[in-house]
Amino acid sequence: MGRNKYPEITESSILERSMMLFIEKGYEQTTLQDIADAIGMTRGAIYHHFKDKAEMVNAVMGYMFQKTVPFQEIKENKELPALEKIRQMIVYAVTADEQTDVYFPLSKSFINNPKLVAAYMDFTKNDLVEMFCELIEEGMEDGTIRVKEPNIIAELLSVILNMWISPIVFMDTKEDFKAKLRYASLMFDSIGLPVMNEEVAKAFEKIISALPDGQNKE
Repeated sequence: MGRNKYPEITESSILERSMMLFIEKGYEQTTLQDIADAIGMTRGAIYHHFKDKAEMVNAVMGYMFQKTVPFQEIKENKELPALEKIRQMIVYAVTADEQTDVYFPLSKSFINNPKLVAAYMDFTKNDLVEMFCELIEEGMEDGTIRVKEPNIIAELLSVILNMWISPIVFMDTKEDFKAKLRYASLMFDSIGLPVMNEEVAKAFEKIISALPDGQNKE
């Protein structure tokens, strides 16, 4: 592979612009040339980073998560018990500016892009479940989490957080979202994974404030 002619163009900047174009124009309508033009590089230079558009859209999902949640940093923090690590992941994710400044305005077009939705679900099913499962198993060892099937609980946690109460999937009203949080809290408490403490609840207030009132729900 040849030397990168655009050293100032990082992979993250390619993914950043690709994410916006995929959502704004749709996956099928966005070409590699569109991405190259938006970034200011040649289409051939993009192949230095990604073999095709399909690989790029999968990378976009991981990038969206890593941009808002410093998972590795949280995971390696030996001062935090595992349950608190999960709480911190949630706090970082829901308070990130990208939630209200980027993902909210683009939620409708996102859900209408099958390729993006499929990649989002794939990330939730595989990457996110694996991350949560590691922390849940750690919590079972340090005594802060009391569950019996860590992988199943990791799947449940991932689906609830990344799908059911995610505004990018369901643009709920304020009241509906608050109700979902109450039910999620009750469920997690009952299975031995009390992630919804006061700090997490307060973090969700940022999302709630950006949601539509009941009469404005579409």
